Amino acid sequence: MQRTLAVMLLAIFAAAAAPAPKAAPAKPAPPAPTAPPAPFRPSDPCGDKAKASQPFKRYDGAIIRVIDPVTLVVAVRKPPAGTESFPGCPAGKGCRAKVRLVNLDAPVDRGVAAKAQDALYKAVHGQQVILALSPVQGTPGITNALVYIGTRSINQQQLTGGFATYRVFGPAAVDDYVQCKLQRGEVQAQVASRGVWAKPKP
Repeated sequence: MQRTLAVMLLAIFAAAAAPAPKAAPAKPAPPAPTAPPAPFRPSDPCGDKAKASQPFKRYDGAIIRVIDPVTLVVAVRKPPAGTESFPGCPAGKGCRAKVRLVNLDAPVDRGVAAKAQDALYKAVHGQQVILALSPVQGTPGITNALVYIGTRSINQQQLTGGFATYRVFGPAAVDDYVQCKLQRGEVQAQVASRGVWAKPKP
């Protein structure tokens, strides 16, 4: 009897000391579905600026005054040694020059023209500028150019504000990239009804 009891106790202790059976490992969750890759869109709708179709001769200058919504008087700096002088300047020297914003026409309406001239004045007054000469020149005494303050295009800014209209001065007056930028600026002004594109009040 005692022996039977001892055997039973040993069996109970052995069962208590036995390790619990391991649970079956959980099945890994199926991978989440991946979204299809987004379609490629170029960061600049006008293409790669570095692949512009033509170079421009560049000169540094400072704004002296604004004549009208598309014409400036600029103090052009002396060019680096061995560089061709700005049109109308003595060889190797700087000078005062009249500069026309290439491919831009001033507003015909006097009220809009006054606002456009004021906008240009506020944009360039007292500023240092970069003049990128257009290959197309026509009016004696006035040089057609793209005008920049840093990387900001004043030509494009006037068009975007509705302070000028776009007109091609001639083949290759600007390259394809610049033309796209200028035309897009004018379209933005048209869509927003700015300046020359403002809708008449009823």
